[in-house]
Amino acid sequence: MARKSSKKILAAIIIMAAVFACRGTLQGAERPHTIVVTDYPDIHAAVAAARKLGVGRIYVPAGVYYLDRTLDLTGLSYNPIRKTETGEDTFVAKSDPVIFEGAGQRTVLVARTDDKPAIDLTGSHPFMILRDFVLNTPYDEKKREWQKGANVGILLARMGEAGKPEDPPTGNPASSGNHSFYNIKIRGGFSVACVYSWNSEVNSFFHCQFSNAIGDGFIYTGVLPMNREGVRSAYRRMGASTNVHTCFYQCQFDGGPDSSGLRISQGGDVSLIGGYMSHCGFASLYLDGSNCVKNVSVRDVRFESSRSRHCIYAVGAVRDIILDGGDWFCSEEVIKHVERVPNTDGPHKYVHMPQQSGRAFNWQIRGIRMGRSFEEDPALTIEKQEALKEDYALMRFDALQDSCIENINYYMRGHKPGEAQFSGGVVTDRPAIIIEKYARRNTFVVPSREAVLFRGDTRNNEIIALAEGAGGEKVPALWRSSLAEIPGRPGFTRYYDDGIRRTYINADGGSLLNLGVQNVFEIPGAKAGDVALHDGSGFKDRMPRLAIYSGEKWIFFSIERQTPSGR
Repeated sequence: MARKSSKKILAAIIIMAAVFACRGTLQGAERPHTIVVTDYPDIHAAVAAARKLGVGRIYVPAGVYYLDRTLDLTGLSYNPIRKTETGEDTFVAKSDPVIFEGAGQRTVLVARTDDKPAIDLTGSHPFMILRDFVLNTPYDEKKREWQKGANVGILLARMGEAGKPEDPPTGNPASSGNHSFYNIKIRGGFSVACVYSWNSEVNSFFHCQFSNAIGDGFIYTGVLPMNREGVRSAYRRMGASTNVHTCFYQCQFDGGPDSSGLRISQGGDVSLIGGYMSHCGFASLYLDGSNCVKNVSVRDVRFESSRSRHCIYAVGAVRDIILDGGDWFCSEEVIKHVERVPNTDGPHKYVHMPQQSGRAFNWQIRGIRMGRSFEEDPALTIEKQEALKEDYALMRFDALQDSCIENINYYMRGHKPGEAQFSGGVVTDRPAIIIEKYARRNTFVVPSREAVLFRGDTRNNEIIALAEGAGGEKVPALWRSSLAEIPGRPGFTRYYDDGIRRTYINADGGSLLNLGVQNVFEIPGAKAGDVALHDGSGFKDRMPRLAIYSGEKWIFFSIERQTPSGR
């Protein structure tokens, strides 16, 4: 009997397993693996279906899709799945990846949402992937210009606590983070930015383009004061917290006439690796440290635009910055730091705390080829360069401390009005770096002492001049790619490789030190106060001794007073 009973139980288990397997198969058949947008009345209906069915992939085939209201991608990565087996109208939050994918440049979304975002990702957490589509605003063929279509292309924002979307931001539940964006081109007329990231964190952008004809290319901003730009989610209350960890790999940034390509404020841990900054009206990269900007690294990025006034414009306490490699070109100062903004108009209208003052701290700048031209500034024509030689530089800081600038190739070119670009001579007699108000514990490795100009309160700064007195002539403060072009002799270059390396300790106070066993009589262009170890040449005992240059002759110190023969 026991054996028969066991067989019945086993058979029942097998039947039940088969039933559940069939049921699972049917449920899987009812829920497709991919939502194809063209199977629905419009793109909004397709996204709603994906949310209802818990589908993890939305495919947008080639075509043009008009967004007359904000596309709601908020919370999609939670994948709510209906509990059909219970018969109850409930949902389970399941954090599967959601892929929103187009067919490359053949998939075009046209933003016509006026003063609202085109795509809203508020509170979507985590692991969404958006890839392979174009998002732009309408284009006027007659005027040949982009028309305003939305305030931002994509809104990335943390979701706040319970409340209406229009309520002030609060709380920090879902960050709209851990998302990846691949091969997305956002261009056109966005009044605020192509992408607006507000308190959203840990996102990555690969091979994307942010090209705005009106506002900024990309805004990466944080908590205080609350949402200065006025961007809101149409579906969720926005949340306040931190804004950290974003990476841009081989991306392109363009900004409007009075804007920037990338603006970072109240945030940090931002990495730009490769890519291109171009056609940014005010600055390619705007660092608003009036509250806090920290841990920003820019590696091997090319900055190039005759329309950009600055490659980097920094405000206040911008700290822990690494700038490494790349070609940097603009029409005015390549890097400019100010303690506080001069006004709250134009590019400065969204600054966190306009009255806040701060210093640039721990900037590491190396391996960059910098240049600027006078081509778009009538006040800097070739005839006026001499009079303005201390009024413009490649880098200018109001206050700089604990920083190092080294291995930089500098050059400036003039332009004769009415002639071709770069028609003037190379400017070599002006400072490359100017510190206006405050300098502490900085190190500068430059061609010659003339490359750095201190003003105001300076102390404990070191300058290492690499090639002073080369060939018995004045070494230019600026040189190009290890070569220096001699003004008035186009195409003629010479290597400054026979000068002396002179280290200025407390350079702001004028002291200097040259230690190294050498024949001091062969030091070109010796300066008063030079200290060196003479190799003993000219002395009978041939013993090294300490030497100091008085401004007229070398004075030697040794145990036994001797006079060098033949001198």
